[in-house]
Amino acid sequence: MPRPLIYCLISLLIWHRVSSLIATPPSGVHCNNYRASKCTSNFNHKLSTRNRRRRLISQRRRYTLLQSAAHDRISNSHIIIDSESSANHTANNRIEEVSKTTHQLSSDDDTSPQSSDNTHNIIDKQPLLTDLPKHVAFICDGNSRWAQSNSLHESLGHVAGADRVVSLIKTLQCLRIDTDNALPSTTARQSSIDIEDSQSTNQQRKKQTRIEYCTLFAFSTENWSRPQLEITALFKLITQTAIKYQSHSSILNGMIQITLLGNIYDNRIPDDMRSALLELVKVSTDACNERRRRRRRLLQDEEGEDDDRDTNDDDDILTICLAINYGGRADILQAAASLAQSIASGEVTLDNSNNNDDTTQQQQLENLISSRLSTSTIPDPDLIIRTGGEYRLSNFLLWNVAYTELYFSDVLWPDFDNDELIKALRWYGLRNRRFGGR
Repeated sequence: MPRPLIYCLISLLIWHRVSSLIATPPSGVHCNNYRASKCTSNFNHKLSTRNRRRRLISQRRRYTLLQSAAHDRISNSHIIIDSESSANHTANNRIEEVSKTTHQLSSDDDTSPQSSDNTHNIIDKQPLLTDLPKHVAFICDGNSRWAQSNSLHESLGHVAGADRVVSLIKTLQCLRIDTDNALPSTTARQSSIDIEDSQSTNQQRKKQTRIEYCTLFAFSTENWSRPQLEITALFKLITQTAIKYQSHSSILNGMIQITLLGNIYDNRIPDDMRSALLELVKVSTDACNERRRRRRRLLQDEEGEDDDRDTNDDDDILTICLAINYGGRADILQAAASLAQSIASGEVTLDNSNNNDDTTQQQQLENLISSRLSTSTIPDPDLIIRTGGEYRLSNFLLWNVAYTELYFSDVLWPDFDNDELIKALRWYGLRNRRFGGR
């Protein structure tokens, strides 16, 4: 047999043998244990299993790190969470456990070193502020997404958001602008706006040196469409926070007055939550009224006679408005229905005489509706801040936002710290508010 033919046969045998080792063995063909493990299908199966195991271990390690980071984040905000047991409880039970250790709202917190440091940090940044809104409103969005991004239960996101509210209130109490040392509004940082228009406008409008009103959008009329378990957990958290805050030093000393917006008497709202909120409103109102009386007496003693200059002096009182079960459309509808009922009963008579122009009649009607809104006791917001990256009002204060400045932040609400707040207030200070004029 010629040698080239022998080489060809040997090559064919080798190729057949190698291909049998690589290919999947057909049915009925058995390989030994060693060669069977080298077959492609079995080998790929073992490889994919090994890779899946490695990915699972990596995901578990990452989950543990995220849990630890989230635990540290909330612990630094005075909330203690047992992250290992969070997955084994329902949202309702989880909130009950968290509420036992959350928000140590006592007079000791106001004098703690951490609170003092935060106060100094805010004071250091005040020279950056040129003007403050009298009324600032917050749409606190992003609690659930914050919890999901940190691999936590949604209820824990609401807990972190509630803690952020407490910290925000402390910050707003510290914010002041010294009119003697404040920077002028027209600095080099205003290069993007018309300096001359800003100067004329700022001279006409008195500078606001402190924030007097703060509205927090806690629960809207549209939030009833959320899962019932989440709603129950959120209401439990609001109840526990309201009960804790009743004994806070700022409430007892008349530094903070709580008001409510929305239909708090809805049958779907738990009785214990309604009672806790109404009691918080009563305690804060009584303390603030007593503080006003003491101030009036002191002023009268100092002047030696009756002086009405500061009878309504609320320079050191911060009004917190909690919008719970609130919707802008629903508020307008109930105000219109109330006005229609008053007109039908003869209690209110519209002046339709020819002596009054359309502008006067429109102003009269606006005043009648405004006086029947749940926001009738507070001024219109100067600034609305929405967190979470959404760019809409979501049925919030629709009647009141005609000339409100709107600030949208991509930061989720639990991460909206003092630096982000100062950033928003600086942006507001550079706005040129003309209110339809020139």
